[in-house]
Amino acid sequence: RKKIAQASKRDATTMRMISLLGMIFLLGASIASIFSTIFFDFKDTPGLASVVFPRFWLFWAITILVTGIITGDWFTWE
Repeated sequence: RKKIAQASKRDATTMRMISLLGMIFLLGASIASIFSTIFFDFKDTPGLASVVFPRFWLFWAITILVTGIITGDWFTWE
């Protein structure tokens, strides 16, 4: 029974880490889809060069903030 309990604890820990990684990456992907239409302009540039919107940093700021808040809540409630 002790082996089963230890195996269950390892499985639960692994599932928590998978949930945390999924939460981090899915939040970033969701926020990216919201902002995806305004950050790059490929129309007026020659070749493969891209022009990055001046406020591209806003995507990273919001993504890190929201991910930090939700991850902090997740650790608090666990």
